[in-house]
Amino acid sequence: MEYFELINRITEGLKKPLPGKEMQLKMSSLARIRELMGEPDPTHAIPSGVLILLFPLKLQNSTGIVLILRPEYDGVHSGQIALPGGKREEEDGDIENTALREAKEEIGIETGMVTIIGRLTDLYIPPSNFLVSPIVGFMNKQPDFTPDPKEVDDVIIVDLETLIDENSLKTKEFVVGNGFKISAPCFEIDGHLIWGATAMILNELKEIILNSSSSWK
Repeated sequence: MEYFELINRITEGLKKPLPGKEMQLKMSSLARIRELMGEPDPTHAIPSGVLILLFPLKLQNSTGIVLILRPEYDGVHSGQIALPGGKREEEDGDIENTALREAKEEIGIETGMVTIIGRLTDLYIPPSNFLVSPIVGFMNKQPDFTPDPKEVDDVIIVDLETLIDENSLKTKEFVVGNGFKISAPCFEIDGHLIWGATAMILNELKEIILNSSSSWK
């Protein structure tokens, strides 16, 4: 599908009722589902924004999404693949500005070149007490990423067609806090395993894209 046609279809899809938690939970482990069934109270959660940045890939007629590999550190999201983003600061004003600011700090994008087209369903992350708002935007060309080495070990560019491909869906075993192992669904793309909150967010985007055109199904 031509890039700007896809952007228009996603934009229209974001204006409709969102697929929501049902699509998020399809990429969730049983442990995560049990957490959410316990009805956690996000009232005092930390507002956070992540950016789903769409752009035309330079070397093929397709659309890219940028993800980042977090460094290893003493924290619940150590070494995970994530969307660029972080917690809201008072000076941000709104959560869209949070997502843009964090993306600029982490991967060096020119935020003035990003057009915001909507947002997906908020997702509460109990281990970190973050309430994440996924913001969707696009750029007219593939940016040159300059990652901050303190926050980003690697920049990962995902071809949207690969994300949509059902062959990318896998179930793998992951090690979480205190060495505890869980089995969870994930996207396996170019040797990378995308799981947890990032996979849950991307699965809702995937559903919107699939619903936008029969050519993706």
